[in-house]
Amino acid sequence: MDFDQIIQCIKEFSPNRDNLGDMLHRIQNMHPEQYIPGEAIAQISLYTKIPVVEILGTISFYNMFSLQPRGKYIIRVCKSYKCDKKESDLILKKLLAHYNIPQAGQTSQNKLITVDSTECLGKCKSCSAVSINNKYLRDVNHKNVITLVEEYIQNENLVNSVL
Repeated sequence: MDFDQIIQCIKEFSPNRDNLGDMLHRIQNMHPEQYIPGEAIAQISLYTKIPVVEILGTISFYNMFSLQPRGKYIIRVCKSYKCDKKESDLILKKLLAHYNIPQAGQTSQNKLITVDSTECLGKCKSCSAVSINNKYLRDVNHKNVITLVEEYIQNENLVNSVL
């Protein structure tokens, strides 16, 4: 994402505080590595007159935003109390080990997979809740999580090759 793309993206919104979240989402979603670069933060600050420190505070408060490059597939594992009782910790450990990622919030060496833990995903009826790029997997447990993730990736690649 270059400077002109950043400017074009933020100018889609009026320069007020109410649009900050939408600007951040738009920039992150447009960036091929799904993160918000420092240059974008500086330009948002200039455009909206919101101090950089406040923008950084917003980014750090919401775990859907990232200041670090991420993989094509962002896998989130719910760590809320209910999901944690239903083995979310085992699911997280299994994902990290399988994709050789040292800790939650980091990305695989091939830049394909980012595994992260998050507070509630809002899918308490289907504990343990796991999402990939904000799409939820069903009936996940530590025994089937790798199969479900691999099937998701394979199916997405099939769909994209047809389009």
